[in-house]
Amino acid sequence: MEVLVINGNPDTESQFEEYLRELAVSLEHRRHRVTTLAVREMVIAECQRCFGCWVRTPGECLLPDQSELLRQHFVGSDMVLFASPLLMGYPTALTQKAIDRLLPTLLPYWESTETGVRHERRYDKVPVLGVLLHAREEVDSEDLSILDDLFASIAHQLGTTVKFILFSDIPAHEVAYEIHRL
Repeated sequence: MEVLVINGNPDTESQFEEYLRELAVSLEHRRHRVTTLAVREMVIAECQRCFGCWVRTPGECLLPDQSELLRQHFVGSDMVLFASPLLMGYPTALTQKAIDRLLPTLLPYWESTETGVRHERRYDKVPVLGVLLHAREEVDSEDLSILDDLFASIAHQLGTTVKFILFSDIPAHEVAYEIHRL
């Protein structure tokens, strides 16, 4: 399985970085192909909401940056893992920037689904999503409900599903097992 890890961690020296390296090794031992994109190391501009990716250059952003690499790996993956520390209860701005720059993977046309309205998918194959969060503080049930709703909405807009939301307090090999079961 092709697994893309979108690493939204701004801190190169954190325990979470080591955790993600352990996770990649564990997945590779299970014969998965893992690509990790550290958003902090990429030149990715903020989405301008100009919709040029829909109107002027369908499927391609007008901004000259590395977001195309992000989209290529996204579309070519079977599973995408959004990995991020929680800051003030939410994933980092880097994680959100990466999510925003996936807009060209969608079409400008709307479709109705059982759970609401969303843009049509540009590609037939869309990866399933997983979320791995690193919490420095305790996450209560209300926080978890908000995160569930947030990522369910993101998945709905991307035309896919969230298979799990896990926290880095469990061993990396257990996260690898959850991904392997998909």
